[in-house]
Amino acid sequence: MAGLRVDSEIDDRSLSDRIRAWGAWNVAAVVLMVLIGAGFLWPGMILNTLDAVGLPTSELPFGRDLRTFLAAGELAADRSGDLIYDRTAWAYVEAGSTDSRFVIPPWYAIAMIPLTWFAFPVVFAAWTIAGIGVSVLVLRRLEVARAELVGAGVLLTAAATLSIWYGQNAFFMMGLLTIAILGLERGAFTTSGVDFGFLAFKPHLFLGFVVWFLLDVRRMARIVVPALATTAVLFIVSAAWLPGAWMEFLSAVVSDESLANDARELSLLSSVRLLFVGFPVLVVIGTVIVGGAVLAGLGLGIRWSDANVRIAAGLSIIASLLIAPHVVSYDWLLLAVALALLAWRPLVARSTIVGVGAMLACVLVIGFFLTDAQLDAFGRAIHIAPVALAGVFVGALAMVRQIAPSREKTVDSP
Repeated sequence: MAGLRVDSEIDDRSLSDRIRAWGAWNVAAVVLMVLIGAGFLWPGMILNTLDAVGLPTSELPFGRDLRTFLAAGELAADRSGDLIYDRTAWAYVEAGSTDSRFVIPPWYAIAMIPLTWFAFPVVFAAWTIAGIGVSVLVLRRLEVARAELVGAGVLLTAAATLSIWYGQNAFFMMGLLTIAILGLERGAFTTSGVDFGFLAFKPHLFLGFVVWFLLDVRRMARIVVPALATTAVLFIVSAAWLPGAWMEFLSAVVSDESLANDARELSLLSSVRLLFVGFPVLVVIGTVIVGGAVLAGLGLGIRWSDANVRIAAGLSIIASLLIAPHVVSYDWLLLAVALALLAWRPLVARSTIVGVGAMLACVLVIGFFLTDAQLDAFGRAIHIAPVALAGVFVGALAMVRQIAPSREKTVDSP
């Protein structure tokens, strides 16, 4: 694995003390803000639940997405490939999830079939407990200090709260991504490739990894065959079991109106569209400039780090969330993996990483309120959450640049 050289300046005590002091102040300042931000979210959900008591299932938002997944599983068990992406199909009506559309590859519906054999409360409880367990295991595998305590903090964030509330799969994505990255780090390329193949059910969240692939072809090419093989097997099996489902899936992706709601998106590119709404030329120019800047910054960061797996993966995750065409709040759980990867001792003080994570957790909640206020007042808005994430990305690049190759001193990468 490539080594990292660290300038003698990084060993300077005063610089180290300044970084730790800044991190400590950052933590102290934002913890209260996070609690305030969570305060916006939890009471609303509790009141929503109380208001829903006695109402039919169709009016309950609790577990909405998991109900949709299970309904798709019932249609897959029935081999009704032509109905899986029709929200008016009988399974969605019975599940009360007609307001939530299934827009995931057909093989995911097949994977949900075994869960349809159990009552929803049982499935929801198992799904939630397993997801939380995966998140703590991820932090432990990434060698995060006091993983259980940090995991409890992650669960208080809006991203985790909404993933649990809707029954989303963000926790399991964290697990798959972590296994894939650790596989790369340890030379288990087949395992890594297979995991990346499974992650293809949301490929738009990993666009930044393309830059890493292009800059580190020698290593990354070794995961291509198992990744493509996994994808091919999933495609062939699902196409054989659910004829016509793939065409319906592509049609659903193109036509799904929920994918065009920039006010609820969390990527930097969606913020550009939200700011320049009504000016298509400016939207195109802004998209090219911002997207190009993020990808160029990612490329520089990977080069500066000598393609160190942890740094390259952490930067790739953040860049992906900035430029993805569709990013919602629970997708930001992947940032827990990115920050854990970047919490590498020669790179940055861990207290700083905790502070950064708390700040992002805060703006994720408050950002939506500010966006709605701006839209009501001006008809356009700047979403502070992706802007804050862009600031974190720039800060991470600056840290990586400080330990860029020099002739002074060499430190082996983890």
